[in-house]
Amino acid sequence: EFIPFLYDQAHDLILKQIKVEIYDAEHNLKAKQTIKATEPAVFTLPEYALPGDWEIELTTEDIEDTFTFRVQEIKNNTFTLEHEKLIIKNTGNIPLHEILSVTLKPSRGSDIVFEKKINLKPGEQESIVMSKEVEVPGIYTVKVNDQTFENITLSAKRSSLGFMLGVVLGVIFLILLLRLLIKKPKK
Repeated sequence: EFIPFLYDQAHDLILKQIKVEIYDAEHNLKAKQTIKATEPAVFTLPEYALPGDWEIELTTEDIEDTFTFRVQEIKNNTFTLEHEKLIIKNTGNIPLHEILSVTLKPSRGSDIVFEKKINLKPGEQESIVMSKEVEVPGIYTVKVNDQTFENITLSAKRSSLGFMLGVVLGVIFLILLLRLLIKKPKK
């Protein structure tokens, strides 16, 4: 909220209609309205307001003035778990470029630790399917940065190429062995 006051060269208060325009740090028009001098005007910054110097331009028929205010950089993200997905959302106003370290601690056995590179613009989100990271289904504690989620049920969906290849080769070997054992003698 702000209250515009415009004065003429003699420092007398001007009680006219004032055109108010608000520009972001890249000089894009973000708000425009006409108000009466000395009356409050309300402007709410957008959720992902561009950081930098913003301007408020006040104009009457013959007078123009500009004021500057600064929007600070906000680096922030949120983590939520939905079913077996860890959702990372950039809730700040600058791009997020970082490597997340995620720890999955099973109720029994060794911890599973992996890293995920995150590149998100303000307002964007990305998800990680946690069950793809585990080989054994069960109850896990999920830790990402300084946030912990307890008693998370994960099913094992991790595909192991080596395991699948072993099964295929085993089946082929059994078929060949059976053919040799069942081979009919020639007459």
